[in-house]
Parts: sequence; structure tokens; C-alpha cells
Amino acid sequence: MEKIKVIVTAVSRYNFTDQDTGRQVQGCAVHYLDTQKNQSEHTMGYMPGKANVDYLAYDRLSRMEFPQICEAELVFNLASKNKTWKIKDFNPLGILACESELVSIL
Repeated sequence: MEKIKVIVTAVSRYNFTDQDTGRQVQGCAVHYLDTQKNQSEHTMGYMPGKANVDYLAYDRLSRMEFPQICEAELVFNLASKNKTWKIKDFNPLGILACESELVSIL
């Protein structure tokens, strides 16, 4: 299993009925910044991302202080037609030390 470091900025849970299928949809959305700087012809900087994880993960993740440095566990997503990596879970490593500086700027 691959692991990467990310900065988690927020978590939210969702629970709704899909209008088309009638299926119950539950999960936890985790908003994060990749700690690897993107640099290509069309992208520069740190791109925000969102991962959907298990609904019950919200109870654990919502107790963190934000922004939080986390280790993201990646799994290879064979269900996707593009066969990509998908974040399975987030493990807290520590609060981002510069939070007070960010708040004072804003």
C-alpha cells in the first residue's frame, strides 16, 4: 500500500438517497492539499483535492484540529476505467504549525 503526506483542511459527511436509483449514499468527504508541488506545462503550485472515504471515518477525523498533516493511504482503484490510485483513509500525524500565521493573515 502506498502512502503520501497531505494537509487535511476540512471533513464533512453526507447521507442522501440517490434520486435516480433510490440507493442510499453515505460517506465522508475529506478536503486536502497535496504536499507535493505540482509543476507542469499547465499546472503550478499545490492543488486542492477531495477524497470520499467511509461514512464512519467522520467520527474519528472530525475530532482532529485543522489544518492537520496526515498520512493518506492509497489503494489502486481497479473499478475505474482509467485504473488510478484512490485514497482509502487518512491517519493524523500532527497539526500544521503555521495555523496561527494563516489566521492572522486572513
